[in-house]
Amino acid sequence: MKRKLLLFLLLTTTLDLKAQCVSKISADGQHCIVLKSDGTIWTWGNNQFGQLGNGTYIDSNVPGQITIETNWSQITCGYDSTVAVKNDGTMWSWGYNPYGQLGNGTYIDSNVPVQIGSSNTWSKIAAGSEHGIAIKNDGTIWTWGYNAQGQLGDGTNITKNSPIQIGTENNWNKISAGSQSSYAIKNNGTLWAWGLNQDGQLGIGNNINKNIPTQIGTDSDWVEIASVGWHTLALKSNGTLWAWGLNFAGQLGNGNTTSKNTPTQVGTETSWQKIAAGSTHSIAIKNNNTLWAWGNNFRGQLGDGSTTNRTTPVQIGTNTNWGQINGGSAHTIALTLTGSLMTWGNNSFGELGNGNNSDSNIPVNINCPNLSIDYFTDNIIKIYPNPAKEIIHFETQETIIKVEVYDIAGRILSSNSVNDNKINLSNLQIGNYILKVYTENGITNSKIIKQ
Repeated sequence: MKRKLLLFLLLTTTLDLKAQCVSKISADGQHCIVLKSDGTIWTWGNNQFGQLGNGTYIDSNVPGQITIETNWSQITCGYDSTVAVKNDGTMWSWGYNPYGQLGNGTYIDSNVPVQIGSSNTWSKIAAGSEHGIAIKNDGTIWTWGYNAQGQLGDGTNITKNSPIQIGTENNWNKISAGSQSSYAIKNNGTLWAWGLNQDGQLGIGNNINKNIPTQIGTDSDWVEIASVGWHTLALKSNGTLWAWGLNFAGQLGNGNTTSKNTPTQVGTETSWQKIAAGSTHSIAIKNNNTLWAWGNNFRGQLGDGSTTNRTTPVQIGTNTNWGQINGGSAHTIALTLTGSLMTWGNNSFGELGNGNNSDSNIPVNINCPNLSIDYFTDNIIKIYPNPAKEIIHFETQETIIKVEVYDIAGRILSSNSVNDNKINLSNLQIGNYILKVYTENGITNSKIIKQ
């Protein structure tokens, strides 16, 4: 309470970022992203290519808010990039972009969100290693990025740096992206795949790449699909779980390490509810909300307290309140039904978000109250005068990396390095703005008034 009061007195008006529970989670590569119920986005982990979207290339082992906007609705991680959708249906991306995987018509990396085209009808998104997939409100499917293995599905192997429509059908419902492969379920429950198939990850009974959507079998009762690396998981409407593709670490969950090029049932149970795939491990939730994992465990990504690979599903703890799951390269993120955010596995780049870089082979809790701006800045930055006509000064013992100015709608107006701990506001119109200050220890957001 004293800290909150002190911040209030020194910053005049601080953004109200008291934690709301997380509503959505995503992971891939070595980074994580979460969407809070207040519509803000928070990221952490590896930031080599700007995939955290916070305007820097500095890794972070604690969550940090990107932009000040509160209108985000969908999120997904690619291996070194990130894609998100706003409430207005526009799609945005950031991070690594040598193959056009940001979809914004360039091949230039970006460490802040950039809009993909001008469409405002995007509804579902998925990102792979170097490509993206999305579905519009009208049920059409679109892809972009690297296409050497045919993962875009447009009948070519030519890379595209902006979304292209695949076929003319408008009955696509679910999507997932693996490493150079793509998957989708239609409204009629049929399952389709295309792209890289060297390990049988397309599930079509051979190991031949496909550059157009190809149906997996003839069944029409598929309801969920998940892939990140080189194996795939899927659920049927009867609650059965199926897997195929690469299996060197037991990630298919069928009791052996033999790869499969057609869907193979995982056990005989009919109680599976949700699925997620890491690069070489698998995670699932049953109808009773228990959590299960299997496959590669060399960094503790299964969360069972060991680093032993598992070829069949093992229960993780005894809790019966798991709600969401997602897997990265060698780490896992999950959300309980009561709103607790949990991570485990590899933490070399801070991808667990718990303030250190030590691996954990059991779930560690990132409390929702910790997802607030004052959790990340240890020292106080004094900003004065406020209101100001021209010059605003900063008083701090930290090194200020840069400052950004946003309007109240969340649109960035300027990004500047700081000379002599001050910035000039003379080019701004009279009104209220948000000042985002990046330091070596974190980010502070403050409301400022230009007179």
